[in-house]
Amino acid sequence: MNGNFERLSGDYVRGYTKALMDLQEVFSYIKDDLRHHKKLMTATTAEAIIDCCLKNREALREDLDGFIRYNDKVKGKFEFYSPKNDK
Repeated sequence: MNGNFERLSGDYVRGYTKALMDLQEVFSYIKDDLRHHKKLMTATTAEAIIDCCLKNREALREDLDGFIRYNDKVKGKFEFYSPKNDK
């Protein structure tokens, strides 16, 4: 490793790993939603999904029943949805 970098703490590395695993999970389940809406996974779509995940990262972390879904009526085309909001 280059001498200009300090060694990252274990918590910091685990945080990045968890974030990447969360993104991987979103990308795996959103494929069916995109297929249902006849949308392709393009670079623009992937960017919009990541943007939505970043904007809703706290809700994704806190609400285990919530998820990211396609919605062409919202800006960015993706939103965080929680069944708790329907009650």
